[in-house]
Amino acid sequence: MKKILSVMLVGLMLAPFCMAQNENDISLPEFRQCLIDMLGALNPRAQADYAKILPVMSDSQLAQIYKGVHDPKRFQEAARYIKTLSQTGGLRRRSPGAPSAPVMASRVQTKSPAFQIDAATPHLLPGIGDPPVPPIGMATPPYPNSGMPSWNALIGSIPPGNLTSAELSSAICTPDYLSAMTTAVSSFHSAKDAADAICEIVPDIFVEILGEGATVPAKEICYLVALIIGAFNSAFEGFLADCDVQGEFVAGAEGNAAYLNSVAIYNQKLRFLVEMNLQNLSAPLAMFELPASLGGYLESVRAIVKDSIVRMQPLVSPVIYPSALAALAQGDNYYNTGQYKLAYASYRRAFIVVAQ
Repeated sequence: MKKILSVMLVGLMLAPFCMAQNENDISLPEFRQCLIDMLGALNPRAQADYAKILPVMSDSQLAQIYKGVHDPKRFQEAARYIKTLSQTGGLRRRSPGAPSAPVMASRVQTKSPAFQIDAATPHLLPGIGDPPVPPIGMATPPYPNSGMPSWNALIGSIPPGNLTSAELSSAICTPDYLSAMTTAVSSFHSAKDAADAICEIVPDIFVEILGEGATVPAKEICYLVALIIGAFNSAFEGFLADCDVQGEFVAGAEGNAAYLNSVAIYNQKLRFLVEMNLQNLSAPLAMFELPASLGGYLESVRAIVKDSIVRMQPLVSPVIYPSALAALAQGDNYYNTGQYKLAYASYRRAFIVVAQ
């Protein structure tokens, strides 16, 4: 009789929860089904252990956990999405023994070239040396090596159908996948807090496990439910972490390439200006006649002229090529004695020899 009265009392207390209260609510049976649907995210042993508990947890416990879900409708949508993934074998986490992705190492990006104003190191007298040519080549994103076992372990944990690219090294999680995992994590954080708080006040009654004929204390079921919620929380945090790490790798690689390409475009424009001015015999720009130590670009001019001579060698007469090198050397002599305007004029002659 005591057991019947307790069950009736719980039923009366929970009657309001059995129906949706507003457009964002779902019923308790629907919420229970959401939890059952999400079992596919756990490992097979956990699925087997928890499948018996979720259907028989009391409505009172379920209602308390439900209170922790901020947006039940979104949670229900996420649960359906995750159930579909589990049915198609899409949810698979790295095994505990599998190597993790080298996150810190992969975040170290390729050293980017300096902007043109810093590309040629200023040389004080008595020598200009051989300044580097400003880089103008386009870069590709330095994605991690797809042959790395640890990288394959990371990207293998994300279902291929939930990646934005068929090429796993450049793929990130789809918005649907990321949204579902974010919703699940957010919901289970709050639900876990609620589940942990209610077990001490659960009445000492017994509940029969359907299909087995055995009875289990309701308090024990409550603690098992709290454990299940914790397992869900941990599992979906793992899925979301994989998404985040994958996204960081890809975003970092593409951000680095974007920076390199912006430098290259900047250098291309500057090189065009230098080459145009080298062919203007009447109006040299002062900034190209001054060395970097005085705020100019004379070292860069020299680097561009020499690069042009080397590249044009197959296209010019064997007689012209030595003349260009001689003019370049004369420019270096002027530079080394501080005669920068004459140095620029010699570099210009060297360029015109091979460019005309």
